[in-house]
Amino acid sequence: MNSLKQVATNLLQEPKIAAAAATSVATAGTGVATELAWIPANIGWVASLIGAIATIIIVTLSIKKHRLEYRLLKNRLKMQEKQLLDE
Repeated sequence: MNSLKQVATNLLQEPKIAAAAATSVATAGTGVATELAWIPANIGWVASLIGAIATIIIVTLSIKKHRLEYRLLKNRLKMQEKQLLDE
């Protein structure tokens, strides 16, 4: 049976789930910091920077995933072609 840590790790490895979790943490952190008056008035550029970084990470992970899927499909097709030629 999977431990809670393993399940959480597997979930956070999915790009969409990781992005949602990061957004939730950032939103909650911003709310707490606003209540405690830790956030300056010109926070917009920080939010934009965080959003840009998150977007770059998600796009990079998505590209890596699609490249891996393409390589796997390509290898599978080569194996099937070889099997057909051997018959």
